Amino acid sequence: GSVVDTAISANTSTPPVPAPVEVKIIQMAMLGIQGAGKTSIINALQGNGNANVKPTLGFKPTTMMLGANTKIKFYDLGGGKKIRDIWTQYYHDVHAIIYVIDSTSDDAGWDDTIAEFKKVATHSMLMNKPMLVVGNKHNDKGAKSINDICDKLGLETNRSCNVIVNCN
Repeated sequence: GSVVDTAISANTSTPPVPAPVEVKIIQMAMLGIQGAGKTSIINALQGNGNANVKPTLGFKPTTMMLGANTKIKFYDLGGGKKIRDIWTQYYHDVHAIIYVIDSTSDDAGWDDTIAEFKKVATHSMLMNKPMLVVGNKHNDKGAKSINDICDKLGLETNRSCNVIVNCN
């Protein structure tokens, strides 16, 4: 028994503790009118593109890892007219905005989309934050062209905006 006890006590030095890894958290707001496809995009990013989606009432936070040291936290904010007032409560904390547009919207939907986009794009707390505009449902019948979307939203005349088209 004494040889085993001696061997165990001789090997009790604690291994060095690795330095804690600092995890960066990037917070993004997913904005757009109801039915634009915000939740569907988040589901697709998580590999669940065929999920059955219901309208988001309020907000739904979703966190994903981007590499070992970075978390992305999406705030999927409901797009219904009554819930849009809460959007501004997230502007201070987010690092970037993803504005999702249903490119198949009818005229009333487009009017609503443009009005809300202009409020978001000109809000003082968002002026210097990156914004990605996603024309969703672009492969569906009746989808607006990318040029039409850019024109309607005034993207090409906005000096701080780069329009990137990827049509793979």
